[in-house]
Amino acid sequence: METSLTYLGELCVPLSLLVIGSNLARSFSMGKPKITFDQVLIMAGKFVIHPLLIWGVFSLLGVQGLPLKVFILTASLPCHAQTAIMAEYYDLEGQYASNLVSLSTLISLVTIPIYAGGLLT
Repeated sequence: METSLTYLGELCVPLSLLVIGSNLARSFSMGKPKITFDQVLIMAGKFVIHPLLIWGVFSLLGVQGLPLKVFILTASLPCHAQTAIMAEYYDLEGQYASNLVSLSTLISLVTIPIYAGGLLT
């Protein structure tokens, strides 16, 4: 029984990636997806404003050193795949959420090394 539940639990990530992939395939079948202004604002909030907000609030609270760096780096990570799954489950623009997850993952290929390099020095 425990093994069956373990296998079932390990299916979460692959299934979420299948849903995101199918949503992306659907969006690409309608033509080349364009990055819209609201997506740019969301990505700016995710990768610039959110880490700066974490830095400001935690600095005011006296958090310094490695814990502060960990919180800032965590704040700059891409959107979780579960976002698209929940949007799809509740029938709330799953395709849009999948596009945002994919876009944030691509952007994080640049931003994570920048944040990690700046925080580790």
